Order: sequence, then structure tokens, then C-alpha cells
Amino acid sequence: MATLLLWLSWREAGPEASVWTRLRERASQRSCFAGCELAGPGYRLYASKSRDAEPGVLVRRRAADGGDEILLLDRACGADDASLRDDMDWSDARLADGTPTASIRLQPATLQAQLHRDLMGQRKLVYARIAGGLIVASGEDILRAHPEVSSELDPLYLAAFFAALSPAADETVFRDIRSLAAGETLVFSATNLARSQQLLEPDHSWRGMGDSAIVERFAQLFHRSVENACRGANRVGISLSAGLDSSSIAAVAARLPQAARGPILAVTQGFDDFPAIDERRMAGDLARELGIEHECFAADRLHPFSDPALRPVCPDQPQQSPYREWKERGLQKLAGAGADVRLGGDFGDHLFASHIEWVVDAIRFHRF
Repeated sequence: MATLLLWLSWREAGPEASVWTRLRERASQRSCFAGCELAGPGYRLYASKSRDAEPGVLVRRRAADGGDEILLLDRACGADDASLRDDMDWSDARLADGTPTASIRLQPATLQAQLHRDLMGQRKLVYARIAGGLIVASGEDILRAHPEVSSELDPLYLAAFFAALSPAADETVFRDIRSLAAGETLVFSATNLARSQQLLEPDHSWRGMGDSAIVERFAQLFHRSVENACRGANRVGISLSAGLDSSSIAAVAARLPQAARGPILAVTQGFDDFPAIDERRMAGDLARELGIEHECFAADRLHPFSDPALRPVCPDQPQQSPYREWKERGLQKLAGAGADVRLGGDFGDHLFASHIEWVVDAIRFHRF
């Protein structure tokens, strides 16, 4: 995903050089690609993409009202720059081509900033207030490079986390940093904050469809998602178990033309001491059937609270997880093999309705 960074001051004073350097360096660590940078009275902007196939991340254009504006964009691969029409309605959380997008829209003349997050929350934006201004970025760790942003943890977030509940939509683990909710738009000016949000409404059109039509439609959407995720990759890495989610991703990815996704490496964790739940052999059989490279590692001795696990997989989320070291070892294998796109099916079943709902809908709409 692209990395975005905005420093904004309504006092029209530039940031201290050392402060901006720390912010920019922290942001640049997220990508091996050179970033784009712009500056003007009261603002500094930085953006970098994570792979070649990503569309433009920093765009200057003429706005619909005739003024100038600058767009910082984090869009999924497959987006089309032609979709950035001057008359585009940016109150919508999706671009004209339907691509999930996080965006920062800055009007240099008025120093008004509009922040945007897609309906599914696939693209991340967080922000923090500073004296006389605002900083916005693609992750909490970037904002923490600013001396006015505290690393003190948010007790409400932690209370929800330890109770296995979802925190409030705008909360992060850090007290001073807020997050945009999925589908939310925030417009900041020197004197005002306007907030609006689109909700992802359930699509019940499938309920009147037969089983075969539902399966065909889902297959189309699933195939397109995997294809978009793999587009432009030098190498695709897959965290592969013997479960339905990751194996389905691997099957679709393996059938894409290699020119569209590069070679594939699948990595599977297993347990020497617990053969009853060791999926390495089954995952290996699947990989051979699909014709993709496969590596394994034993996770028995990877203790989630050992010292090496204190390095977070994601610097934005410092809290511990019993899965952390397992995931980190898999990610290290994929990164060491040059995989610049990493896919997995973690908890994909959480996105589906319960079995009871499926049965009730089948009876109601005579899908037998």
C-alpha cells in the first residue's frame, strides 16, 4: 500500500527542519521506492508507492471550482488515473472506477484538508492535532516521529482490546492519534471540522438468486480481488494453511498468467510436537498440485512472549499477540525470498453470514 504524509499549519509557518526530516524518514521506511515531496506556505506533503503497478500517489490538478488542489492517494492496483476527473464527487469514499482508496485532498490557497477512507477500511489514515495544525499519515508509527505526539497508550482502546471487543471507530492504541473510520470523510480548516460517513449497506440482491448464480458471482469477485492484489508483483507470497481461505487464494493466484503476478512462494507453519494439527503435509500436497514453490517451518519453539517477539510485525500496533512470532517468521521467509505482495486467508470466515442465516434465506427464497 502507498504511504501518505501531510504536515499542515494554519499559522503558515514551516515545520522545523529536523521534525519534518524525522517524519519523512519514518514514512520512507515503508517503501523501497523513492517518494514524491511538495511544500508550500503552511504545508508539507510526502507520498510513496509500494510497487510499480500502483497508480499515481501525488497528483496536482485543477479543481472543479477553478482553484488548484493536491491529491495524495493510496489506491489498490488496477486503478486508472483517468478516473480522476475534475468534476469527481469526493464525498464518495470510492473513486469513479470503484477502487478502494484512502486520500488526502489539500487546497493550498485556503489550507483546507479533506481526508477520506474507503468503505471497507482497506486503506488506512490516521491523524493527530499539533499546535496550530494537523499531521496525517498512513500509520501511527509515522506520526509518533513528531515531538508533540505522545506515545502514551489509550486506556479505552486497551480496555476494549483486553475484553476482546472492537474499540471505538476513531480510536487507536495511542492516546494522541485518531483514525478515520471506514467510509468516513473529515474536512479540516483553521476554524472548523466537518465530519460525514458512508456506511457499507448490505447487498441483499443475492437472496433471490439460485445457488449456482451466487457461486458464479462470488467466484468472479474473488478472482478479480486476487488478480488486482497480484498485479505488478515481482513475486507473490502466500501464507498457506490447509484451510479453505488461503488455499482458495493460492488456487486462483496460481492460475493467473505468470506475467501478471510473477512466481509464487507459499509458506506454511507446522508443529512437530502436535502432528494432529500439523497442516504442512496437506499444504505441501496442495502446492505441488498447483505447481507453486512451498516452504515450511516448525512453530513449536516460537514463544509469543520471547524477546524476539517484542519487535512488532506492524509498527503501528505494538500490542502483543499469541500469533505474533509465528506470523513474523512467515513474513521473514517471504520477504527474504523477494515477495513484494503477501496474501493470506486469515479469519476470512468472519466476513460471511452464519449457517443459520444461510438456511433461513434458502427456505425463504426457495433456494434448494
